[in-house]
Amino acid sequence: MKPIALPSLLLLCSLILSGFTDVRLSKRSSAVDPKSKVWDFSDGEDADDGPLYRVYGDTLLTEYFDGIRQWYGFRGDTTFYLGEESRLMKVLPQDTVFTAAFGNSSLFGVHAEHGRGMFCRQFPLGTDGIYRTELPVKGSLILSEGDTIEAVAVREMRSYQRWLNSDTLPGMHRELMRTRWFIDGIRLPVALQITEITSDSTNVINSFTVAYTIDSGTLDLQLTREQIIDRALQNAEITVENGRVSIRGSFPEGTVLMLSVSGLMGNGLIQEELTADETGVYDMTLPSLAMGQYIITISAGTPVSRKTVLNL
Repeated sequence: MKPIALPSLLLLCSLILSGFTDVRLSKRSSAVDPKSKVWDFSDGEDADDGPLYRVYGDTLLTEYFDGIRQWYGFRGDTTFYLGEESRLMKVLPQDTVFTAAFGNSSLFGVHAEHGRGMFCRQFPLGTDGIYRTELPVKGSLILSEGDTIEAVAVREMRSYQRWLNSDTLPGMHRELMRTRWFIDGIRLPVALQITEITSDSTNVINSFTVAYTIDSGTLDLQLTREQIIDRALQNAEITVENGRVSIRGSFPEGTVLMLSVSGLMGNGLIQEELTADETGVYDMTLPSLAMGQYIITISAGTPVSRKTVLNL
């Protein structure tokens, strides 16, 4: 039996001692344009085959999907690609590639051109390949339950070129694109979309796209109270009728909202704290105001606030 290398033994020990946390993307959703600023995954259904993310301590995670496990490392607020494995083989890149969602923008777009055979999980022998990432795109993510939250999309691309004849078509080319959506404060992706296109020198042989998102209930377990309030503010229904302002939303119990009314020039006129009634509705009767336009701002001491224009 071959001796176990010391680095491998140390890694194994660290994984056992650190424990791990699992999160599964449990909603299969329709595909979206990963380069847009609004990603609507609201058309979704429960799925048992979604990607599974496992976090080992503070420095390592895996993404397991369709029989392939990909390894990533944490460095501050940045993740970097370490390699991948199937049941039969492991593949490590010659260079690590940064794939962070937040901060450190200079680390994005790093190219790592690998030699023949580096992508052997796709083709056992004789494969040229390129792995690259794109700059992150910030926008709004709409989950299956209709909840909207600010997110960042990061796209990875692999390009494989067959250069040896085998039982597959010679000259076969494969593009594999993975887009992951992240939200601030959570290291694990909350959505994943994969597009794979296989072609030869004449036409496309096969193409498919699959997308998965996290369940909003699971997401709530990972968000801080401040983040839950921010999301509730973004999705809150605000109505102004007959001189009354009403706010309806999924706010945590005990949330206090601040309502302020100002003129269009920013001059403050009214500021009052609001608490929810027994039905969870926040409301307030506006005082008499001269005819004109005013700005109503609703906040909760978090980065997010809601503004609406009142016409009298």
